[in-house]
Amino acid sequence: MKYRIYILPIFILLVTACTGGDKETIAMLDRAEAYLPQHPDSAALLLDSIDTSCRASSSPLHKGQLRNRSNQEAKRGKETGEWFPLYSLLRTMTDDMLHGITPTDSIIRHTYIYYKEQMDGKLFFLQSNTLKRRYARSAFYFARCLEQSDSIKAAEDLYRESSEYSRQAGDLHTCYNALYYLGRSVSLSDVSSGCQLLRQSLDIYSKCNDCMENHVSIVEELSYNYMTAENYDSAWYYLNEASDIVSKNNITTLYPQILRQTSNIHFSMGNYSDALSFAKQYLEQASELELESAKYVAADCFMACDSLKQAWQIYSQLVSSDDETTRYMSFRNLASIAAVSGQSELSCQYSDSAYQSLENMYYASLKTKADYYDFIIKKEKQQHKLQVKQIKSTACFIIILVILFFISICVLSYLIYNKYITKKNHEIEILEKNGVIEKQQSVLREQELLNETNKKLLHQKSIRLALMQQHFMTYLDNYKINLKDKGNLKMDEKSWEKMEEMLNMAEEDFVRVLRKNYPKFSENDIRLCMMVKLKLTNSQMANVLCIGDEAVKKRKQKLKVSGFSVTDPSIHLENILENI
Repeated sequence: MKYRIYILPIFILLVTACTGGDKETIAMLDRAEAYLPQHPDSAALLLDSIDTSCRASSSPLHKGQLRNRSNQEAKRGKETGEWFPLYSLLRTMTDDMLHGITPTDSIIRHTYIYYKEQMDGKLFFLQSNTLKRRYARSAFYFARCLEQSDSIKAAEDLYRESSEYSRQAGDLHTCYNALYYLGRSVSLSDVSSGCQLLRQSLDIYSKCNDCMENHVSIVEELSYNYMTAENYDSAWYYLNEASDIVSKNNITTLYPQILRQTSNIHFSMGNYSDALSFAKQYLEQASELELESAKYVAADCFMACDSLKQAWQIYSQLVSSDDETTRYMSFRNLASIAAVSGQSELSCQYSDSAYQSLENMYYASLKTKADYYDFIIKKEKQQHKLQVKQIKSTACFIIILVILFFISICVLSYLIYNKYITKKNHEIEILEKNGVIEKQQSVLREQELLNETNKKLLHQKSIRLALMQQHFMTYLDNYKINLKDKGNLKMDEKSWEKMEEMLNMAEEDFVRVLRKNYPKFSENDIRLCMMVKLKLTNSQMANVLCIGDEAVKKRKQKLKVSGFSVTDPSIHLENILENI
């Protein structure tokens, strides 16, 4: 209550801020859905505010019309927008949770179809949890409507779908409720499977914080099923658990159900007197809705205890029931009592009435099966169309994915190729730069080596020439030639040959190359070139040749012009012989 007091101002602000448009309405519906199932009263306030806003807007619908629209209006949703399926679903849930109002088939059917089309129109990985939750809830309430109209098989299928999708969406409240109703329905044909489903419902209930009345309903249903299976230990166990819950939480409205179940178990075990005792208490405390059931339980107990008069009175009241099954059982039991009492004619009349009720039940069952098969055929046709649509959508989606994948592969390959080419070009540029630098460095090294080699050669050459000069001068001294005084002693042929041999060794076959390249040179020209190569002065050459200095100059000039054909005065004979 405190919670409701705090949130009421917020509701008023929301209502006053609401303009009646679809966006504001959908936002309010989302808030109402968030309050379910923990605070259904708060959700109901929001839904009432939507009714008020729609009545205050330009829409011609008022509250009564909004909650009781025709099938075609509910399907189209033109006056109030596409939010109406969610509104009708939430209104159905709040009416059921707060007031126990049975869902309206005309509204909840189209709500279910709307969310079913939404689910089938999307691929499974595009179905959101919100859509799954709303579909599960609409399927659950539509299944309850089908179950009330005896479309048991269709209802069970929807209960299974509701439990599956609500489990996926995390809606534990709808999940355990769907399993509870499914187990209760399956128990009519297979008690063990029904008990298994009810235990699953009880396990899921333990994971969510929900009202204790639902807990009692599940446990009591388990007790009833185990009683049907003649497993009385389990039946008493769950019945005691339900009784403890009712006592601890002081749920007075559920005391009659505990009494009824206790009477049924005693009746099944053959304890008819105990069963009758609890049946009488059940009859005293039963509400108007349970009064017919309490009378039937009490009548069965009276009949088992041979209190035929009391049983006759109660069965006579029950034959006017709206429930065809109750009427059939009452007529049959009345026929049995009449037969025991010796009223054979009356027994035949009641037997005929029982047969007529059974026939009505049979025809109703056939009609239900026909309606169900018609519903299944329509559903299969819709599913076939949706499957074809999904196949086409999936095929288009796959083709688009393949095309996008191929394009992405091409783009990626192109980018990788460009990156590879760029990298290679960069590497080539680096290698080229490094190659040019290495070449330049190698050229510089070669030049340095060549310069060093030339320096060494020049140095060696200068050393050799100096040694040759020294050796030559020493050799001249052996012939007693005085370089300071002009002598007349000439060098003989052997001395010249010796000098020529030494010069060839020192200057890399200088004389041989000279003779080969200039075969017209005389011996005196060769000897003059030899002395010039040894860098002797004009005086020294004149002393060796026993001629004057001027004569030496003339001979050198003549050899340069006539022998080497050089007329340039700036070029001397020494320069010419350096290159030979």
